[in-house]
Amino acid sequence: MNDLSEFSTTAFEGNSRKFNFKVKMGVPFCPSHAPVEITQTMLEENREGGSIICENSHKTDYPYADIFDIVHRYEFIKTGETKSRMKFYSRQEWRKKVPFVRGALDALVNHKQGTFVKNVSKVVKKYTNEEIKSLLLKLRE
Repeated sequence: MNDLSEFSTTAFEGNSRKFNFKVKMGVPFCPSHAPVEITQTMLEENREGGSIICENSHKTDYPYADIFDIVHRYEFIKTGETKSRMKFYSRQEWRKKVPFVRGALDALVNHKQGTFVKNVSKVVKKYTNEEIKSLLLKLRE
């Protein structure tokens, strides 16, 4: 589990907001913590119609972080009165060409994505739609 500290968030400006925090790094010969900035962009927010689509773009000071960004996309679609379907996509947006690093990072991100989706599904199964709505409303404040 990642150790997060110094977490802060901004209010929505238009359809975006930012989250900032530091994450503990477990890599030898690197700094002990790295700053992370996530920009969350609401691509579609139709709560009455039952759909929310957002993308989170991650920027950080990890080693090699200047060559790519990671983007997570979440799609929540209402499928019933108390049920929703979540789709999750992840991609790297490459800014520099480094073939060896790209291959290794693609494999690592794909592995981490699978672990992340399993953990999210545990959380989603634990809470009802009403509880999730309540938590989202608190986050929007």
